[in-house]
Amino acid sequence: MQWIFIALLVLVALRFSKNRDAESGFKSGGNPDSKRNRLRRPSPALQPDPETAASKQRARLLLQGVVLTGLPHQILGVREDASEFEIRKAHRDLIKRFHPDKVGQEGSREWYEAQRASEAINGARDAMLARLARLARH
Repeated sequence: MQWIFIALLVLVALRFSKNRDAESGFKSGGNPDSKRNRLRRPSPALQPDPETAASKQRARLLLQGVVLTGLPHQILGVREDASEFEIRKAHRDLIKRFHPDKVGQEGSREWYEAQRASEAINGARDAMLARLARLARH
């Protein structure tokens, strides 16, 4: 009879301890496949296809928006009497867009186009900054 009473007492104690943990409101990391976690994860259908993203990048590049020949201020897209800050900002914005290392693999057509564009952009920046330095000396 004592064994039954002790077993009953242990079962009641276990039952109450489970309820106390459930009432605490603490939620562990839980199951990664739970509904809550599935809603946070984008579905594979919504993720961009790497090939599509690469083709969009190539289409965007194709030297649209940069003049490779002409006066330095036309290449950078600034006024002829632009300040050093404006020149450096225009250079930074253009080089972010046309830097060969950000475009594709070395040797590809896009990489060569971006290299030509970045050389023109760097040359225009150097020419405009040299002009500003000459004007400052006089």
